[in-house]
Amino acid sequence: MRQPAGVAEILRSHQKDDIYTGYLKNAVSEIFQEIFGYQTVGEEYVNIIQIDTHRRNIPSKLKRLILVSFHVFGPYAVGRFLDWVEKKFKSGALDSVPQETREFILNSLPVLQQALSLLQRFHLALFYLRGVFYHIAKRLTNVSYIKFSVSPTEGSSVQQSFRALGWLSLAQLGFSVLQTLYHSYRSSGTSSPQKDISTRTSNDAIDRKCCLCLEARRSPTATPCGHLFCWQCIYEWCSTKLECPICRETLQPQKLVFLQNYDPPEG
Repeated sequence: MRQPAGVAEILRSHQKDDIYTGYLKNAVSEIFQEIFGYQTVGEEYVNIIQIDTHRRNIPSKLKRLILVSFHVFGPYAVGRFLDWVEKKFKSGALDSVPQETREFILNSLPVLQQALSLLQRFHLALFYLRGVFYHIAKRLTNVSYIKFSVSPTEGSSVQQSFRALGWLSLAQLGFSVLQTLYHSYRSSGTSSPQKDISTRTSNDAIDRKCCLCLEARRSPTATPCGHLFCWQCIYEWCSTKLECPICRETLQPQKLVFLQNYDPPEG
């Protein structure tokens, strides 16, 4: 049934467009500043400047273009490629590939995606320990920072604090890897049906909890990195920190996905 659009619908549509337009403007502005300027706004704020580690001077425009391309399009390209591979194998478009190979690749894709997430966490821990490359793109292009300041630099106590954070991050990462391997080993083994039911029930109860409020999820909402929270919890979190509370991946509020009828009823 056709009817005239109301004021509320028109207003909400323009508000949504303004959010995305503002985000795109900021992203394009940062890209141009990164390529054609000597400093970004954040770098100018703390008085640091990018240098080419090999040549000991400011990176060329070509190297900065490559750096920005890796940083902006790298994760997107990898994600799209993995999605394309998964769709091709599931649709049966690659019938020439043996069945065993297709099953192995499909089973390996989730492991590869998790490995990429662990790699980002490992790289961040290395940054806390050594303080050189914050982004993987800067490590690939070998671009680091130097600081110009007339005041004394950060003391050794501050550096030691970041090193301690780096070791803690590595310990947490190692625990996550061991936990994943343990769950994989448990799932591959055999168990009684009664034990499977009890384990599944306890796991479902844990999975229904939001890690921010530690209560059962209300209005479950997914982040682009795949973690689930209450809508109100993650939206309030994004108002102060634009990153996932679990994996620290960059997060924009407009990319949150509300999941209707996701959690099954309890009982």
